[in-house]
Parts: sequence; C-alpha cells; structure tokens
Amino acid sequence: MPRGEYQEPMRKIRVTITGVAIVIIVASAAFIYFRSGQTAGPASNSMPTPASAVPTPSATGSHANTYDATDIGLTFTYPNGWFASEDSASQRINIANAQGAFNLENRPSSYELVWLSAAPYETSVEAEAHTKAGAPDCCTTSGSPIEVTSGTIVARSLVINTYKFQGTIQAYWSSTYGKRYSASIMSPGPQKDEIAILKSILATISVSQ
Repeated sequence: MPRGEYQEPMRKIRVTITGVAIVIIVASAAFIYFRSGQTAGPASNSMPTPASAVPTPSATGSHANTYDATDIGLTFTYPNGWFASEDSASQRINIANAQGAFNLENRPSSYELVWLSAAPYETSVEAEAHTKAGAPDCCTTSGSPIEVTSGTIVARSLVINTYKFQGTIQAYWSSTYGKRYSASIMSPGPQKDEIAILKSILATISVSQ
C-alpha cells in the first residue's frame, strides 16, 4: 500500500478517538457539576434576619393609663399601680400609689403622691420667679436663698421648666393659649421615687386650653 494511502485511515482513527475522548470529558464534567449542585442544595440570596431588640423596661413602670382632665385642659399618662383623681376645689389632679384620703398621721409608709395644678396661686409667673430665685412660696426659708437646680422637660410642643431643691421639685409651664400650670410632689418619703415619677408623667403631657 502506498505511504499516503496508509496515513489517511490512521489520521481518521486519531480524529475519531480524540472526539470520543472530548465527549467523555465533557459528559464527566457535566455529571460532576450537577451532582455537586444537588448535594450542596440551592443557594439562598436572603440575608439573615436580625434578632429583635428587647425593650428596656422603664424605671418608673409602664405608662398604660391615660387621664383626660377636660376641666383644666390636661391629658397625660401615668404608671400602672397608681391612681389619678381630681380635686375641683384646689384645681389639682392628684396621682398617688394608693387610694384613699391620707394625712401625715395615717398614710402608709410607702405612700407617694405627685400632683398637677391649674390654681392661679400655684401656677403664676411670680410663683415661678420666687422658686427660681431660691425662695419658693411652698417652703419656709431662713431668709437666704436656697440652692435650686434648674432644668427643662420637653413634652410635645411644651417646654416645662423644673426646679429641684431640698429633695423636692416644682415644675411650671404655659400652654399656647396662655394658661399656666404647675406640678410638684409630696414631701420626700422613704421611697423617694416621686421625682422620677413626676418627670415621666410631665413628659407625656398635652394641653387643650
């Protein structure tokens, strides 16, 4: 057989073997790819869900009670376990941790009381000026001004001025209608939570007069 005629069949055989090898390699690669995809499972594009924040309880308890004093134009919330009542004669709203008419002799040792007032003699600009100057109308002083620490509480659109002195606190504010209000606490008792309670109540106040 001439040399050229012999080489032509051999070339066809090599091409055929090479083609079969390529097909086998491609098929094997495809099998491995799909096999690994099934083992690993479908990929997820979703981000992990962050843990929900745990609310921090308030130091003064949960404010679940809302009181609407329409006569003097005040609305506020106060803590569970406390009781609110109006005294129309004194134009005060009393908020206490016990129900009943108590005086210094018969009140419980844990008794706490805060109040909000619309009485002119307690809420006037002059009364606030005296308190700010260290001579509050509520207290007897020796003649020298007492030390007073001033502060503010912002409640919605209200700016409430606070004055802390001798273990107690008084607060004053005006509504957009010009009505004056004040707030204070009973003389400090064993619990000494009244200032914190009053501040937390004041922070929820809204006025309608």
